[in-house]
Amino acid sequence: MTVRKETRRGKRVLVIDILYKRTDGSPARYRRDSKAATKAAAWEEERRVRERIARTGTPFESRTSDEAEADVVEATFGEVVEKYRALFMPSELKITTRRGYNSVLNHHLLPRFADLPVSSVDGDAASELDVSLADGKSRRGTKRRNKTRDNIQIVLRSVLSFAKRKGLITELPNDLPRLRNDDVPMIEIPDDAQVTTILSAAHPMHQRSFALMSDGGLRPNEVRALRRRGVRLRWEAGEPIGGIVAVREGISFGEAHTPKTGPREIPISRRLAKLFTHGQRWWRFRRAAREAPPRAAASSLTAALGWAGAQLPRAALQAAPPATTRQGEKLVVAR
Repeated sequence: MTVRKETRRGKRVLVIDILYKRTDGSPARYRRDSKAATKAAAWEEERRVRERIARTGTPFESRTSDEAEADVVEATFGEVVEKYRALFMPSELKITTRRGYNSVLNHHLLPRFADLPVSSVDGDAASELDVSLADGKSRRGTKRRNKTRDNIQIVLRSVLSFAKRKGLITELPNDLPRLRNDDVPMIEIPDDAQVTTILSAAHPMHQRSFALMSDGGLRPNEVRALRRRGVRLRWEAGEPIGGIVAVREGISFGEAHTPKTGPREIPISRRLAKLFTHGQRWWRFRRAAREAPPRAAASSLTAALGWAGAQLPRAALQAAPPATTRQGEKLVVAR
């Protein structure tokens, strides 16, 4: 029973009916009305179906790649950016980097590419963007530096790389504009006289911040995150002559993160050590530590030292219980 004739509603119909086994060995049945007008043509159609079963294990025609791609609705660049912001940026980028990337996306990439299929954002589109940036001016009315153009291209590459990892595009464009490093400005640092002038004119609270940046090389976000336990002073003849600053994290826009160059320890200069202890009358606290019991000494010293409480004598520190939790730690520099 392969090709037979049936009558439906008074009309003759040729039916192809084939029993076969699937590739896993299970029985199956192929039953379809033939499109042929004659029985000989129906037999020819039945023969092609049997050959297809023998070749592929199924009587159904496999769809061409073009037909399959036609049914897939390609994501736009704007939709890819939404996924990029939700799935990649919060876990992979620091807060300062996220703010910079969002600025580039909002002002340069989305206005130009948001409604385009992501596969059409190729090397030619990126080159046209770069040319328009080179010919145009910034929001301040000045010509854009190569570094600014590179930063925009870096964000575009990051979005396209994300799309490739998620299977939204088959491959990355191989003709993207090259990145240029030919106009990186030389950073000018203040000399000793300028640093002394700044520290002399600054408020005592700000002097420590400026000195940490000038003498210790800390970034502003690392200064904001520096805590008592991260400062260890070295003494000689009752005077601070140096020590170590342990940089463990930074705080930017209210969010703590690891330092850009990683956790590290930095030596403290004599000038910075004196700023840490300025106005604290260390001799009184050290004498109290010698005369009072360890726990009482630790309590009185903590109250007296304030932000410098991490520099308690070792015996008092070992005897005293933790004063605060991690969230309640005192900062070296008040904010």
